[in-house]
Amino acid sequence: MKEEINVYASKDIYPFVCQLFENYKVSCMPIEALKKNNLNESAIIFIKSRSDQEKINLIEFNNNFLIISNNLNSLTNYGENFILKAPTTPNQIINSVKKLIANKKFVFEDICINNKKIINTKNKKYCMLTDIENNILIKLIEIKKCQKDYLKENILNISHKIDTHSLDSHLSRIRKKFEKIQTSLSLKSKKNYIILD
Repeated sequence: MKEEINVYASKDIYPFVCQLFENYKVSCMPIEALKKNNLNESAIIFIKSRSDQEKINLIEFNNNFLIISNNLNSLTNYGENFILKAPTTPNQIINSVKKLIANKKFVFEDICINNKKIINTKNKKYCMLTDIENNILIKLIEIKKCQKDYLKENILNISHKIDTHSLDSHLSRIRKKFEKIQTSLSLKSKKNYIILD
């Protein structure tokens, strides 16, 4: 499954972006489409001009963004996001994207997932997650209610036609880790769905 990347830029950059990130699933959008409610999003922002910069206030966002700009002197409201000064090489951009993805944080209610670690943001208790647990939780944070068959096929790589309890085992381990870090969240199974609540 290809890693998804959202890119905010002017339309003239879209062909370059699609070619550069051919190994990723890329969604290109105008800069003004970036809203504060995209907090768990990881994205690349190409800022070509002062008018591009004025369309957003990056200080409101977390550090899940890679900002590429040729005018860093005037870029003062970028928060703790990754910054890459243009002009730069395609390899530098790709390496920065890999670093961004590795350091991506997912925040929901009282938990934060970062680098396969789940942390209760209130009491600071944490547990390490396996790759599969990490991917299940990230998907549930993104959509809150997910079909079991989707998780089996897209995360466990098991056909939904195969009768197995692998998903239930992973969910059970996640629930135990929730208990260990004392989060207020729970995983509920209802019919063919898993719900993060």
